Amino acid sequence: TVYNNFFCYNSDSVEIEVVDVNTPLNIPSTTICQGDSIQLTTSIGHNHVWSPNVSISNTTAANPYVYPNSDQYYIANVAIGPDNCPVADTTEVFVVPANSINAGSNQLICEGTVLQLSAIGFGTSVWDTDPTLSDVNVLDPIVSPSTLTKYYLTSSEGDCILRDSVSINVTPAPNLSIPDFEICRGDTILVNAKSIATNYSWSPSGSLSHPNGPVSIAYPLTTTNYEVSASVANCPPVVTTFEVLVNQPTEIIHNNPKGFYEGQEVTIEVTDIDPLTTYSFYKVKNGFDSLICNDCLSIEVLPDTTTQYLIEALDENGCESQEVKLLKELFVCQDDPGFIIPNAFTPNDDGLNDVFYLRGGANLKTFRIFNRIGELVFETTSQDIGWDGIYEGQKVNPGVFVYYVEAACPSGESVLLKGNVTVIR
Repeated sequence: TVYNNFFCYNSDSVEIEVVDVNTPLNIPSTTICQGDSIQLTTSIGHNHVWSPNVSISNTTAANPYVYPNSDQYYIANVAIGPDNCPVADTTEVFVVPANSINAGSNQLICEGTVLQLSAIGFGTSVWDTDPTLSDVNVLDPIVSPSTLTKYYLTSSEGDCILRDSVSINVTPAPNLSIPDFEICRGDTILVNAKSIATNYSWSPSGSLSHPNGPVSIAYPLTTTNYEVSASVANCPPVVTTFEVLVNQPTEIIHNNPKGFYEGQEVTIEVTDIDPLTTYSFYKVKNGFDSLICNDCLSIEVLPDTTTQYLIEALDENGCESQEVKLLKELFVCQDDPGFIIPNAFTPNDDGLNDVFYLRGGANLKTFRIFNRIGELVFETTSQDIGWDGIYEGQKVNPGVFVYYVEAACPSGESVLLKGNVTVIR
């Protein structure tokens, strides 16, 4: 209110605004990924000036963009009110380095095994949902893939979101599927265990052609259970088993005739009959079989010389067995049993005529050899055994020795032969 000299007065008013220089500008701190940018904002003020001039788009813009490579403070200086009162405030931009996330190294595991991941993250980390992952909210979950699988990890903080992935490949286990087999004794079977495996081991190995390969020929003589182990690289082996059932062929038992005389008919017959077996008879001549009778138990033959016959048995399992029978032509020897007796031999170990044998002839009873003073130097009852010129562990001296042979003719009579044999060295 103002008065003059005449006591007149008038009134007026003015408003004075007081600015608090500590007024906050409400610049939020934030987090960004390295290489990203973000716009800074203030809630009030004008005539902006930002500092420092580091990784900022415009230091006098009201809302500049900043893109620091590492954590950085920024100061905003602004004017407030008509009198441009200066106000300052500070904010910080946190920068997450690009290597702050790592889902781990790609790995190879064996089928049927599990793996614990070991990842690196920041802020809040979470894996993409996968049924083979144990927990999406931890950095070291357990994974159990059955095929090649890629797992994705996301870490976030503020305005920074980073993703990484890890691939887990799976080495499949060998697929071993081997059936059981059935064979006849003496037969073989090809067994194929081939798969993706690189290592094989078969047991028992004694009746296998290739016990360390993918394919083997089995030839067991009795029913055998085999085990095959197959593996890939360093993975645990896969093991399977199979059986080879061995059917034993029918044993052929017959009347076993010894021989025949000229004009004599001979019966060859099976004496122990298996009702589930079919028997056949063949005549063998010059290496060829000629069928005499199929599905029969006996035959009547009238050979004219020493002849070989074959009996064949085929059982219900398709297994075949054979028995060869030699019918010898017999002769009435009277005083000659038909032996072929050499008059000399050379026991000098050269592989030629080293042993004194009796050849052919009737049934031998005894074969004796004496030296010149009457000592018995050799004796046998078997025509398969001959004298090698040894007496009492020593080689006899060259000279003449006397032999005696007693044999039984087919007629039953006994014949005695005597002669000399010369030892030559």
